[in-house]
Amino acid sequence: MIQNNWCQGEIYNISGRQGFYSYYWLFEKTTFQIKFTNDSEIIYSQFGNILRTEDKKNKTIIMTNLEQIKHLKWEGEYGINNVQTGKWIAFWKGKQLDVGGEYNENGLKIGKWIELFENYWEYSPVTYIGEYQDGNKQGIWDTFYEKQKMQQLIN
Repeated sequence: MIQNNWCQGEIYNISGRQGFYSYYWLFEKTTFQIKFTNDSEIIYSQFGNILRTEDKKNKTIIMTNLEQIKHLKWEGEYGINNVQTGKWIAFWKGKQLDVGGEYNENGLKIGKWIELFENYWEYSPVTYIGEYQDGNKQGIWDTFYEKQKMQQLIN
């Protein structure tokens, strides 16, 4: 994911990643375009095809994983100043994933969270489980692959 200041109406070329098979699943570099519309939308496209359109809100994080652009969707509520609040859950290809957690009224992660690996996709279903306090990771975080525990990390 990329964070930056973007201008509405501009089209940006982004370097990202996509999965491919070569004896085993890997990622390769790819490029795609994003456009910020005057209607506060972000449009992701590649080779002239629209891959995803989403409401920008106050979102300044741009996805760079092509598989996630195509298939991952987060759902939840926005509070005052368009900050994420309450419970948020994720969907992959329309099917709800057992991931997510809650944001407080200031948009900070709190309590137990199940997070996706940065390069999460169907052939790398890695998640992390741990606790947040006022937006900061706390204590031990467990790593899972297909819901089987792999390791623990202490923050």
